[in-house]
Amino acid sequence: MKRVLILEDNTVAAYSLEKAVKNMDLNAEVTCVTQYVDACMMVTDRFFDLFIVDIILDKSYVHDTSGLEFISFLRNMKRYEFAPVIITTSLDSPKMFAYDELHCYQYLEKPYAIKDVEQVIEKALKVPQRMDEDNYIYLKNEGCVWPQRINEIVYVYYKDRKVIVKSVDGINSFFYKSVSDIKNHLPGSHFFQCNRNTIINKRYIHKVDVIRNKIILKSEYGSFEIGRTFRKKVYEELTNG
Repeated sequence: MKRVLILEDNTVAAYSLEKAVKNMDLNAEVTCVTQYVDACMMVTDRFFDLFIVDIILDKSYVHDTSGLEFISFLRNMKRYEFAPVIITTSLDSPKMFAYDELHCYQYLEKPYAIKDVEQVIEKALKVPQRMDEDNYIYLKNEGCVWPQRINEIVYVYYKDRKVIVKSVDGINSFFYKSVSDIKNHLPGSHFFQCNRNTIINKRYIHKVDVIRNKIILKSEYGSFEIGRTFRKKVYEELTNG
């Protein structure tokens, strides 16, 4: 499941963009915000796969380009160094800066045709999210912080009032986190939820038993049942991914 953040101060335009995303991927999780500060908080607390950003967020200020400031904020974060960003604006002057300095995926000049937007979004959603060796998730437990490489997480599951993070080099239990809390910090292009209590890293899947509705992992990492309400999304995710 891909997560998309739309930063757009015009609610009508934001709704139109959200609808375009859903038309291209019904399972996409879309979050819309109108303020630069709110967007910065969101990307710090959650992992997103695609960004659609309006350059002008404060029309009361003639020289406002806070959308570009947000993209600069993104590029200074390791996890979003290469994340696809689509920019929308009625200004033409920031175009070359956005491409050359901020490495934006596509530029859409307002007013834009919704079909053009959908075509760009469809292609951008297919861009694989890079998951470097140095990308970490930081988990807290009993006053300690545990840095965990994202690409070494095999699965996350809830059992006996504990959230268990299974990595290639061991298991850690975290009492205060929920599965959904950890899921928000993981790239949606690599991780998906197969039942109410379990998140799995795609790279460690050996095979999917469609008859028994189970996912069998590589090596001796075990298997997990695909929950009834998750089956459609799981099969679509694995077929498309």
